[in-house]
Amino acid sequence: MTKIECIKFRPHLSGSLIGWADFKVPKWGIILQGCGVFEKGDKRWVGLPSRSYQVNGETKYEPIMAFIEEAHAEAFKKILHVELQDFMAKQGAPVVLEGSLKEGECPF
Repeated sequence: MTKIECIKFRPHLSGSLIGWADFKVPKWGIILQGCGVFEKGDKRWVGLPSRSYQVNGETKYEPIMAFIEEAHAEAFKKILHVELQDFMAKQGAPVVLEGSLKEGECPF
């Protein structure tokens, strides 16, 4: 089975949001569209898709999907981050790797 792969990145600067990324997850047979890519200081991270809504004129965000185990969510987001960095490196974009995953650390 092919690994998770970043297949698209669309820049969009708004606060800490720097763009949107799509990821192919062959094991699940899905493409995750609209994962937010954020950067603050020297930190960069990928968030799972969410939807926005308004409460008293304030924009809030609600996740569209969630993992039952928080450890799985964090491991999955780390994989997305590494794959995004690989995609951006191939596109000639600046890359900052904040860590790496150990083999067998996540069930994806």
